[in-house]
Amino acid sequence: MDVKDPTLPKSGIGPDGALYDPWGHPYLVKIDSNYNGSILNPYDENAGPKKIAAGAIVWSLGPNGKGATLPSGNGDKNAGVNNDDVTSWQ
Repeated sequence: MDVKDPTLPKSGIGPDGALYDPWGHPYLVKIDSNYNGSILNPYDENAGPKKIAAGAIVWSLGPNGKGATLPSGNGDKNAGVNNDDVTSWQ
């Protein structure tokens, strides 16, 4: 579904083709591109196992728009700017 307002994209696909969360930030996506059945968790603690058994994972930076933007090593899911991030695998 396309966003209602392309100048302030939220909750849908923006004019740039990105999928936006309800707060207007693009969702982050990791894909199991080597087909080994697992994806490295982007968080170091409090977000499930180090390797997630999935073909793809998606997460949002939450209302503050800050948090786990690296593929891995983003610290504790429940601390600092990560504490409002929303994950698809938990």
